[in-house]
Amino acid sequence: MSMTVGECLHARIADTEAIIAGWLVVLRSLAEAGRVNRQTGVSMIDHMQYLADDRDSGRWGLRLIAGGTACIPAGRPYPLPEHPESHLFRWERGRVLREYQFVVIAGGGGVYEDHSGTRTVRSGEGFLLVPGRWHRYRPDPATGWIERWLAFDGPVMRDLQRQERLPAMPIVSQSVLDTIWRNRFDEILTMLRQQTPAWRSESEALLASLMARLTAMGAPDEADPVQRSAMRLTTELQVPIESLALEAGLSASQFRLRFQGLHGCSPRIFRQRALVARAQRLLVIPGTTVAEVAAALGFTDQAHFSRGFRRGCGQSPQAWRAKIGTEDAT
Repeated sequence: MSMTVGECLHARIADTEAIIAGWLVVLRSLAEAGRVNRQTGVSMIDHMQYLADDRDSGRWGLRLIAGGTACIPAGRPYPLPEHPESHLFRWERGRVLREYQFVVIAGGGGVYEDHSGTRTVRSGEGFLLVPGRWHRYRPDPATGWIERWLAFDGPVMRDLQRQERLPAMPIVSQSVLDTIWRNRFDEILTMLRQQTPAWRSESEALLASLMARLTAMGAPDEADPVQRSAMRLTTELQVPIESLALEAGLSASQFRLRFQGLHGCSPRIFRQRALVARAQRLLVIPGTTVAEVAAALGFTDQAHFSRGFRRGCGQSPQAWRAKIGTEDAT
């Protein structure tokens, strides 16, 4: 069945509240500019942005370069012309990138091709693009597709590629891109759109954990438990590291060495950075108290949260908030 512009919109609106809000903003702006044309099948770009380097980027061994989402209706020419010259490609010639990209197909379907052959890409699947590999891809003209993508680079990915630990096949199945994985991928895109203070560090931490998950290339229960623990440490800030080691079937020292080899730091430092990044994102919300931030992150004791924040940031939550000029609630 062909995917019209309206059907693309309905599919996108089925996502998270943040994505819904993003669609409404885009629709208003496009309508005002007169760019929505249902007769000619104009593509609907929710958001697309290429980032400049900054000093907060790359702390996790990954640097976020760009990202975006778009709905390509049936019959719409592809690739989109809105990308910068460095990332445009013609189907006849294909493309070779200098960085990594991951593309998730959230609706519709199409094809991906590289030197190893042509493969069908279905809704719910994704594909990893690596530097130096010729490739091309496009939606099925009969259906169109909804694409979400992130571009990134860094020593973590380069090391994984040198060690041949990236997925051997470019198409990543739905069993790997489960609901949790896709939601966190979407969360990074939401952070890219909103860009609140400290968003970049948190988004790159999430991205690092998602890429670690991909190296297993299996269903979630088959994934390497040491790799899987990184995702838990970014979301479950008080999970005992000793319990993660037990779940992985390793001693505490073995777990620490294995984790450090994968992520470039110890599990405790990894969690500490995740705590600071998530807390800073909440602390910038005007009127939010430190106690509310602590509770939102799962801490029953505000003092415990503040000590953890100080260890990772070098100052208290109140001092950091005062530095950036955000007021606490009274």
